[in-house]
Amino acid sequence: MHSEYSKIIYPKQHIMTKVLLFAILLFVVGLNYICVKLTKSNPDIISGFKMSDEPEQRALDEVWLNKMFRYLTIANIVTLIGGLIGIIFDLQILYYVSLVLPLILALLFGYIQRKGAKGEKKKNVAVIATLIFTLLLISLPVFYTFNSDLEVTLTDKEMTIGGLYGLDIPLQEIKEKSLCQSLPAISTKTNGFALAKTRLGHFRTATGEDIMLFTHSDSYFLRITRTNGVTYYLSSKDKKATRQLFTELQKKQNNKTK
Repeated sequence: MHSEYSKIIYPKQHIMTKVLLFAILLFVVGLNYICVKLTKSNPDIISGFKMSDEPEQRALDEVWLNKMFRYLTIANIVTLIGGLIGIIFDLQILYYVSLVLPLILALLFGYIQRKGAKGEKKKNVAVIATLIFTLLLISLPVFYTFNSDLEVTLTDKEMTIGGLYGLDIPLQEIKEKSLCQSLPAISTKTNGFALAKTRLGHFRTATGEDIMLFTHSDSYFLRITRTNGVTYYLSSKDKKATRQLFTELQKKQNNKTK
């Protein structure tokens, strides 16, 4: 069972969310900056940055460390810029990716270039493998959500919308339902996910109405309005599947009224 979420998010709450995201962004950027500064003054505090005691190898390590610090500084700048753009324009995917991806790529690119003894190379391979695994772990949920389709289960009592932001809607609370060709003009995401044709969660229209979207196409939608006034738009990647859902929902409600 999915917990019902029909709370309306008002502009004040939206601003507070942005402030919180900005604070998290500053914390991450600040932490990265402090780590770079501390490691510059004492590389041995991080095992992966430890320098060799041999003069020749130490010289190579110093060159590598300077490159690594430069990559990390650039990554921190990209994190800050990407995070700010994500906050300002409500691009949540860009925001979350900016928090972790630049740093991981900087470390990955840096470790690939490290030159050292055989033992050090083995350590580098382990670090690189860990970074690649982390990168995949972060990327998979985004790709899964992007490639997913509408998941709806109908019973005699309720309609269950699965996936991200999923919820249950009792059939007796569905006041109106209809098929439409387009969505209302969207002004902002108040608490949602949007990537290409996939839009999930809470959005605000240009007229100030708060709606919920579970859409996976750019046309042909099932519009549902509940007795509490909340409006939902649903769509599958396949137009026929959206129409079939509308037909099945009609049948369920008609059977309930008999």
